Amino acid sequence: MSTWLAGVSSMTFRVIAITIGGYALTAGCAALSGMALNAVGLPLPDAMLATVLLGYVFYIAIVMWGFADRRNLIRPVVVLVAAALTMTLSSYFAPGVLGS
Repeated sequence: MSTWLAGVSSMTFRVIAITIGGYALTAGCAALSGMALNAVGLPLPDAMLATVLLGYVFYIAIVMWGFADRRNLIRPVVVLVAAALTMTLSSYFAPGVLGS
């Protein structure tokens, strides 16, 4: 019974971590790539629409990657947290860097 409970709690943690981390990473990537496309010369509404539409595909790929390795629980969580923080912070500081 305790191994079943450990499996359920591990899967619950994985689902919550991948859902939240994948969302944060996708939001950061969409914001940063939208600002980069705008800095290149694409109008802002078109740039944000393109990145949001591609964000759905990116989010699905991240969720699939997070569940691909069933034995290792820590690696997807650490990678998602690190990447989400990096992308979110870079999108926060990008307007000054990109000049928009």
